[in-house]
Amino acid sequence: MYGNHGAKAAIEIALHDLTGRAEGKPVHALLGDKRRSRMALLAVIGGGDFDGDLRDAEKKKAAGFTAYKIKVGVDTPENDAARTRAICKILNGLLISADANQGFSTAQALDYLRAVEGSA
Repeated sequence: MYGNHGAKAAIEIALHDLTGRAEGKPVHALLGDKRRSRMALLAVIGGGDFDGDLRDAEKKKAAGFTAYKIKVGVDTPENDAARTRAICKILNGLLISADANQGFSTAQALDYLRAVEGSA
């Protein structure tokens, strides 16, 4: 399982749940104090299709989502930045992050960041 952090995280979560069930406690009680009773559900936007992603952003905003992850690294940094800026206009004021998922080199990631600076 070298490098497979997602699978390791799933196992860790399952073990915490199992321990909590065995002790009759919620997992937050095992890890510390409860910090919140609600959290935003994250919506993912990012098929790489400019117009489709804008429609998806509008649809998910209308459905009440308040946190978003935009998939980038699927096109050039310039094209992904243009798509990101347009999505940010729709989702203005909401929580937005970008995830290149190793789709950019370091230089491309910096180009993308410079191109979207100040968009949100």
